Amino acid sequence: MMLVIFKICGTDGVTYSNFCELNRAACLGQTVNGVPVKTLHYGPCKGSVVG
Repeated sequence: MMLVIFKICGTDGVTYSNFCELNRAACLGQTVNGVPVKTLHYGPCKGSVVG
C-alpha cells in the first residue's frame, strides 16, 4: 500500500503539508472571521505561506 500525502490549502490562505497539519491548526484555535480553519482545496494555495 502506498501512502500519498497532498498539500492542502486552508481557508486561512496557508498551505499545509497534509490534512493532519490543517486539523492541528483548527484544533489549536486558528480561525478565519471566528470560523475554524477548513480545507479550501487540495494543492498549495496561490501566493501563500507554507505552514
